[in-house]
Amino acid sequence: MPHREVRRALVLAAPFLLLALLTKLPSLGFKHGEPDEVIYWTVAQHLGEYGNYSLRGAPFMHKLPRQMYDRPLFHHPPLYPALLVPFAKRELRSEAIVISWFGHGLAIVAVALIGVRLHARFGHGTPRLAALALPLLGITLDPVLVHVARKLWIDALVGGLAALAVALTLVALARERRRP
Repeated sequence: MPHREVRRALVLAAPFLLLALLTKLPSLGFKHGEPDEVIYWTVAQHLGEYGNYSLRGAPFMHKLPRQMYDRPLFHHPPLYPALLVPFAKRELRSEAIVISWFGHGLAIVAVALIGVRLHARFGHGTPRLAALALPLLGITLDPVLVHVARKLWIDALVGGLAALAVALTLVALARERRRP
């Protein structure tokens, strides 16, 4: 994928990223006290304070199934809690929501990259690249991503990274085709 295609995708994604940001601003005032949010926050605190990726010693452990939560490794990979650590060290729970926002932003950029790549490969001017606005609007206002990106949950980041993996696979395949 040439650099101009990446630039084109980012330019196309920019207004949708702005729209997504505007829809998420109210979540800066949310308390983020839902049980899974508390669990992720506690794991991030333990990771930051002790380097321990677990819930052991958490004051609410007695409310959780021990066989699932009372073990050294939590059942999700540590990327999301690791990204929460700088926020947890400063008790910036509301501000930590930007990690989930970032995940949704990655999904928007991935859709733009995929659309531009497919247009370059198959479009040849028809349909116009402006038609990409519809899938970009769809991913921007997707109710599931909008919801999970307002919580301290892993889902928006996983969704964004998965979409980006598909986009980067298409980029890699395009590069491979150009090699002699």
